[in-house]
Amino acid sequence: MITVVTGKPDSGKSKLAEDIAVSFGGRRYYAATMKVMDGEGQDRVARHQKAREGKDFITLEVEVDITSILGRIDDAAESVVLLECMANLTGNEMHTLPMSDLLQNREDGTEEFADSLCGQVLRLGRSVRELIVVTAEYPPEDTDDEDTRLYKKVLSTVNLRLCAAADRVYDSGSTDNNEF
Repeated sequence: MITVVTGKPDSGKSKLAEDIAVSFGGRRYYAATMKVMDGEGQDRVARHQKAREGKDFITLEVEVDITSILGRIDDAAESVVLLECMANLTGNEMHTLPMSDLLQNREDGTEEFADSLCGQVLRLGRSVRELIVVTAEYPPEDTDDEDTRLYKKVLSTVNLRLCAAADRVYDSGSTDNNEF
């Protein structure tokens, strides 16, 4: 089963996803995708680690190629995996060969890139008992440069495809976090 938790930055997505993962019981893995680049990133990681204390997650660092964690999970078919987060994974993959090659033609490559990345996530989801995917929504802004516009377009396409394929989708921005 695949669950997607989406919403704006700092809307409680991570806590909601962690609560969902804990509710499933069993062995829990936390697939951490953030590439730490500065002190702000280190602070964010530290906050997330503190929030997970006592929840019995086994943390697996994976910046790209999300399916590679399957080789690090002994009991995949019985495991719960929380992928934190799709926004980071998308950005990381956009700057990694061969995935970045798909975006050479910025317009046509978006669909192919989204297909490839979603395919990885769906393969992971079919290999584990439960996959909870955290993602973020970033609306376009007039001040966005060309690369930021491309990233937001790609992430939006990935999010739409994952939500369409998921068994459950939650919006952390709703007042009651109801599934939609």
